[in-house]
Amino acid sequence: CFVCQRQLSPTHCMTIPYEALTETQLPTAKLDALGGVEAQHVPGGLRAIENECGSESGGFGFVRYRILKESMVQRIPDDLPFRYAALANCSIGCTYSGVEDCDVRKDDWVVVAGVGFIGFGTIINAKYRGARVIVLGRNEFRMQQARRMGADHIVNPDDPDWLEQIHALTGDLKGADHVFEASGYPYYQKKALAAARRFGNVWLFGFLVEDSEPLPVHLLNEIHNRGVHLSGNHDVHVKHREGLIRMLQNPEVQGWADHLITHEFNMSDADQAFEAALSKKAGKIFLYPQENCPVDS
Repeated sequence: CFVCQRQLSPTHCMTIPYEALTETQLPTAKLDALGGVEAQHVPGGLRAIENECGSESGGFGFVRYRILKESMVQRIPDDLPFRYAALANCSIGCTYSGVEDCDVRKDDWVVVAGVGFIGFGTIINAKYRGARVIVLGRNEFRMQQARRMGADHIVNPDDPDWLEQIHALTGDLKGADHVFEASGYPYYQKKALAAARRFGNVWLFGFLVEDSEPLPVHLLNEIHNRGVHLSGNHDVHVKHREGLIRMLQNPEVQGWADHLITHEFNMSDADQAFEAALSKKAGKIFLYPQENCPVDS
């Protein structure tokens, strides 16, 4: 299919049936197989690709027990430690193609809105390309981590003058060249649209599996009249894999990654891993299927 021919995301291969909205469905089409829910309310892609990889539940994990198509895997170089190679998946990897497609360059202004491990990956991708990064976030632990990963400025989105602060930092641009939203919440998505300069890029990385709160967008005033480019995705394109691997081999990137990875646990300590995630005082958490994980948590 054209997705594969252009070396885009295998998640969107046209031969893998989406369980949600497709090109041949109306958004309000009822999906009988899923209990009559409307197509527009079902997250597409992820469950389909997981089933394709041998997961009966459509969930994640148990990689060692799967049989994959060769096109879905990438060889890890011998000199790339698995600790960093693992970030080619959900963090640095899933944000790589978005930053690449936006053509982020040295000294561009980048806003990252809503910072968890996806936002951290976006920060690292932007700093790797020499951009100036403004983080829009509230969690003090995560903001400290963002600074360690090279974020140049922190703006609290609860401040009444948060947008004026971004305009002051970006000068005559009156907004960022590129804004990446990483939470999936309309609270940050709306601010992401406002933070972009005219003819800037707004890229949505974050998404919620069950999003009951729609994002209100005034297409004429917020998109059309400002020339804003709005897009999004959630994984790395095949054509970008080699560049991603080279990035993960970069010593400076590995230094930032050491701040991104805040916890590592053996499988027998899985309860502690989930507690760390719920604390909101964590970055990327590694849960090793084998015992004797390489770094003490």
